[in-house]
Amino acid sequence: MLTTLFSILLTAGMAPGSGPSAAPSFAFCQINAERRGDAPPTGFTAECPTRQDDHAALQAAADHALASVNLDLNRRERFAVAREMVMERAADGSWHAAEGQMLIRPMFLVPPNEFLRRPRHYRCDYVVWPGRDGRGEDMEMTCYAGGSTRPSRPAQRTMEDFVRSTRWVPTGTRYCFTHSEVGEVDGTDSRGRVIAGEPLDDNLPWPDYCPEW
Repeated sequence: MLTTLFSILLTAGMAPGSGPSAAPSFAFCQINAERRGDAPPTGFTAECPTRQDDHAALQAAADHALASVNLDLNRRERFAVAREMVMERAADGSWHAAEGQMLIRPMFLVPPNEFLRRPRHYRCDYVVWPGRDGRGEDMEMTCYAGGSTRPSRPAQRTMEDFVRSTRWVPTGTRYCFTHSEVGEVDGTDSRGRVIAGEPLDDNLPWPDYCPEW
């Protein structure tokens, strides 16, 4: 098993206005992913800052978060993995992963076949509730393509597969996460010159996901 080590500067941060002797309110932990090349990871380890008094508690919380991630992924796909994660200290002094951190996501978004025949740009807005195993639950999505003002089912099918293969760092609690993904599918003419795909309409009714978050 080859282990890919991502190197970052390990630091701990102070809350705004806190003095030098105050306990840090957040910390950055390095993520080490066990995998071959760009294949999906088979496991993780974390390396958290060691210079603070409660390093053991911080390290244990980071290890628990990464060990909880569901790694049932398509072995034929290529994935990008985060190099670090942010840990936050709660009011009771315990540590947990910060919300909204994508841990694993596919490296490539394959456009729908329909868009190869008729090149066009598309955008999908989606919302998920990252669960305790890092998968996005209760997914909702709205996609448009080209100049059409009607939702695009081909774009949505493609993006749903993309989101199902994404993993978030588990926080131990449910929260609302919304994101936009944009794809630009261009074509070529008989001479190999690029022909820009049909652009998106500028006045589309995008939903307001997570309005209270």
